[in-house]
Amino acid sequence: EFGYYVVEKPVTGYSADPSDGRSEILWDDERKVGQAAFANTYAPEDYETLTATKVWADQDNAFGTRPAFNPSDMRIRFMLKRRTASGEDDLFSASPSSWTLGTGADVNKWFAAFTGPFPKYATTGQIFTYYVEEDLDEPYNDHYRLSAGGGTLQLTNTLKTVNVLAKKFWRSTGGLVLGAAELGHLKDLGAMPSDVTFAVWASNDGGETWSSTGRTKTVPWLELLDAYLNNRYIPITQALPMYTPHSEELRRYWTEETRMTIGGGSVTPTVAGFTVDNPKPTDSRTISEITNKLELRKLYFVKNWVDENNRDGIRPGSIAYTVTRTGDAGSPSTTVTLSPSTDSSDPSADAAHVAESNRWRAELLVPAGEAYTVLEVPPSTGTGYAENESARASAKDELLRDNWWSFTNQRDKKLI
Repeated sequence: EFGYYVVEKPVTGYSADPSDGRSEILWDDERKVGQAAFANTYAPEDYETLTATKVWADQDNAFGTRPAFNPSDMRIRFMLKRRTASGEDDLFSASPSSWTLGTGADVNKWFAAFTGPFPKYATTGQIFTYYVEEDLDEPYNDHYRLSAGGGTLQLTNTLKTVNVLAKKFWRSTGGLVLGAAELGHLKDLGAMPSDVTFAVWASNDGGETWSSTGRTKTVPWLELLDAYLNNRYIPITQALPMYTPHSEELRRYWTEETRMTIGGGSVTPTVAGFTVDNPKPTDSRTISEITNKLELRKLYFVKNWVDENNRDGIRPGSIAYTVTRTGDAGSPSTTVTLSPSTDSSDPSADAAHVAESNRWRAELLVPAGEAYTVLEVPPSTGTGYAENESARASAKDELLRDNWWSFTNQRDKKLI
């Protein structure tokens, strides 16, 4: 004769009798009706304590922006809550019984302890998930944002930060906007820096007083030039606090141009010959506009062609001059190219004696306080042109500085 039994699947949070979950079926006298008996008693498993963690992501509190850690007067409050596996919140909450300040590797953590017991399971058998919600006092609720851990026992608050930018402009002292060509020649002549160093200052009172942030950045010339020509900002530094510590005041930042490398040495922009407009920002809290002005003057060049209006059609398409800055270490130089399409504001151009189609002109902006020599790069050999050196001429400006040169090239004539 067979015996029969029933096995009960364990119910989470309950003890069972029989303890092995197996109950033999008891039959009536006719062995037609039988029953198996089980007794389940609610016996929840508990957490004796729970710990929640506050993580501060603020560069190790580098700016002193965290609230003070004071267990008797916390500026942050945790509330322990729970939900079932189906996502339904349980009508339960608890406050921390104690707070502990992390040390060593946990220096950026605060620990909140909750004293139980706290059941692991609901009476329905569903497991509880415990989590914390926070309430952060002003102004810290503006200074920080919850960045991770929502719905868990570990919440991360990240400091709200800003990036500091600068915008550079290059001008002559007369206000002339310098373009790529002008800046290229000035760089060749040693007038432009190979890099510029910036320092960042901060104001906690809307711009009344300023203090150093300790942040600096050295930007190479090509990066400066690219940002200028493409109307872009230069990133100076990042991740500085948006707010003044422990205040509702937005922090203001100023980027100051402090040094530049020029001629192999590090000097102030003033020593390098620049006038710098570098005002403390008023319209922006993070962007500074910096204008460097250099005193410049113009050099003028004239090329005269004596070849019967290019009778043989072999006149070069362009001709170059080498302009050298004299009396300066290394004698830096640049090249100016003249062609039919170049022009100048040469004040003496109308006095030239040749037809306009046979005269090429150009001009060059150079640092005002220097002297220069000019040499023509001869046309390639075999072109049949030679310079008429007796026709070479130059002139000086009102300060007796050489500023105008004229060269004449003549087509060789051959007897047939």
